[in-house]
Amino acid sequence: MGFYYGHMNNLVKFAGGGILIVLVGVGVLIGIRYWRYRTDPAYQAEQAAYEYIEQEQKLIQQMKDDPYGGETPEETLRLFIDALKQGDTDLAAKYFVVGEQEKWREYLSKEKGSGNIGQIIIEAEKLELSRKDEREAFFTVANKNNVVEVIVILKKGLNAKWKITEL
Repeated sequence: MGFYYGHMNNLVKFAGGGILIVLVGVGVLIGIRYWRYRTDPAYQAEQAAYEYIEQEQKLIQQMKDDPYGGETPEETLRLFIDALKQGDTDLAAKYFVVGEQEKWREYLSKEKGSGNIGQIIIEAEKLELSRKDEREAFFTVANKNNVVEVIVILKKGLNAKWKITEL
């Protein structure tokens, strides 16, 4: 019986060693494939696409949740001008589309600091509706030669509120 158990013990050690070698080999192969996959340009493009989609989904949700803007483009423009008159450039910037608000917050704050916000208000109050449909509205200021000097474009957002897209 000792002979039998001795051979069984050696056989188990031998089999265990073989299984260990196979597992290490499989692990190395998986590691190589994973490394190739991670460094593959197609993988990189796929990851970039996923990140882009994720950012787009966040932006869409922000647009849907955004409470700022009017029920009409005229109302949004009035709210924007009122915020500027109150000196609230943070509020005024919220009437722009979500992706542009920070840029406009900085610009309007800078203009307020340099004393130019009054001129923006004067020009904004001169704006006249030149074209409007169910999704987009154009307000313009033309000079005496009928050349457009200022144009403001508003679009109806995902939240059904009108937002300034261009100024």
